[in-house]
Amino acid sequence: MNAKLVKSVFRLAKRDPHSPLERVPQLTNLDFDLLQSPRALLLDLRAPLAFSSGFIPGSVNLPQFKSPDLLTTAGLIQERSIYLLTDSPDEIDKAANFFGRRDDVQIAGWFPSKGVDEWREMHGTPGTIEHITADTLAVRLAAWKTIVADIRDPAAFRAGHIPEAILLPLNDLTGSLAGLPRQTSLSLVCETGALCTFAASLLWKARYRELAIVKGGLVAYVEQGLPLARY
Repeated sequence: MNAKLVKSVFRLAKRDPHSPLERVPQLTNLDFDLLQSPRALLLDLRAPLAFSSGFIPGSVNLPQFKSPDLLTTAGLIQERSIYLLTDSPDEIDKAANFFGRRDDVQIAGWFPSKGVDEWREMHGTPGTIEHITADTLAVRLAAWKTIVADIRDPAAFRAGHIPEAILLPLNDLTGSLAGLPRQTSLSLVCETGALCTFAASLLWKARYRELAIVKGGLVAYVEQGLPLARY
């Protein structure tokens, strides 16, 4: 579709006098084919553990629609049709208001959380991401079974990081992956673990499958008395 026509359609949709929630249609498993469009982006708004235990492949985790500016930073939402997975009217309303500021984005609908189970019945095993403790991470590092991917900013990384960790800053995550084999086992860490499922879902979209999230992040790691490196 012509880009100017797409923008015109989006502008007309945003003139709808109804509330944001009323403008966003609820979808069913019969609508899963919509997610196959290259312009489609499914935002899974469930809590990190719920997302990690089973998600529709290609979806991005943004718990409770907090920190939506991360989507812009990651370059995810230009010329997109946005789909949501949530059971919360408040989250749908927040998303509709956020995207309503843009002319090149449309919220095309939302799926209830049970959609993950329905997707599993129709398509098989969903994506999963492991959550591990700092102690488990230490054991795996000692056995050279994983690489720590620190997604914090460079200044925080220099101030203190897990020895041998590599820096994959969240604001340039995919740009930092050059040369990193997709079969690499990556254990993601941030300050508290709060941003790791967002990062992990982006890595999954980039076809990395051996992913783990360190529960509690660097804070939990330090609390266990484990070593830090600084430079």
